[in-house]
Amino acid sequence: MVGTIMGLYMLDDTLLNNQLHYVQKNRNSKRHKRLLKLKKLLDKKALRHPRTQPQMVDRKNWDRINIILYKRYGH
Repeated sequence: MVGTIMGLYMLDDTLLNNQLHYVQKNRNSKRHKRLLKLKKLLDKKALRHPRTQPQMVDRKNWDRINIILYKRYGH
């Protein structure tokens, strides 16, 4: 039983290392660089509490970019 638990633990660790390798490999892609560039632009522009429609659009785009960067690249 102990061997099985160790086997699952090692498998989980291997999957984690593969995911980290995938994230690090993709950080040099054009898509990632473009997303970072767009995020910098929206960081300056997006308000925390938007009031008008264009401000809300900027905030939604900022949220989308943030979610994509966090899920795909771990930012």
